[in-house]
Amino acid sequence: MRRFNLLLFLCLVTGALSAQFVNLGATVTIQAGATLRVETDFTNMSGTITNLGTLEVQGNFVNDPINGILSSGTGLC
Repeated sequence: MRRFNLLLFLCLVTGALSAQFVNLGATVTIQAGATLRVETDFTNMSGTITNLGTLEVQGNFVNDPINGILSSGTGLC
């Protein structure tokens, strides 16, 4: 019974965890032909994102208009 409870707990915790992509000043480059897929939110607070491929965001996309720079390539999905 104890193992079952541990297994159930781990399954519930794993299902509840999620991460988001937050850029706080890094330079991110998506190469031509590559795809960066973010299944949650994408936030660019202060950094440069050069998109020569495809950026797919399932959640919200936020690009700080003062500090964030997004250089678009073939697509933002």
